[in-house]
Amino acid sequence: MATEQQHLDYMLEIVPTHMHTRLLNLWKFCGFMLGFIPTILGKGPALYHTVDAVETFVETHYNEQIEWLQDLEKENPEIFIRAKGYKRQLGKMGEDDQNSSELIRVLSLCCEDEVEHKLDAKRRLLGLQQKEKDQEETGKDFPGPSYGMTAKIWRAIVSFGSASAAELARHI
Repeated sequence: MATEQQHLDYMLEIVPTHMHTRLLNLWKFCGFMLGFIPTILGKGPALYHTVDAVETFVETHYNEQIEWLQDLEKENPEIFIRAKGYKRQLGKMGEDDQNSSELIRVLSLCCEDEVEHKLDAKRRLLGLQQKEKDQEETGKDFPGPSYGMTAKIWRAIVSFGSASAAELARHI
């Protein structure tokens, strides 16, 4: 949660105020519910499916934004000055970062954090699936949920909701 708040703080400061979405409080509530509902209904596996679905969307979204910004930067490098100094706050900078703008660097580093969240969720899901497989082979009951149709439907809902929210935020 601290990482997500840090990302939000960076974006609120970097993105000009007139470009902030007016739906931020709604997005915060929806984000809370995306964690709350699966935790209450499905415990860990449902939450891991949610995190994986959300972060998969976020990774794609960040990469689309980064690609767009790289093209924009070539034409208008002066608009990227607002992000100056964030690489030091993030505490991450590689040698290959010398030729990237600060804004693109910040987005890339935030994207890396989100990818790690996605991979963590995938590892946890795979670990649970391995336990299920091991217990099936030994004949013991596995009390976990099914990874079938319910998970696929939930992931589709989460992915669609994430994409819809991002598109809506562009306009409101």
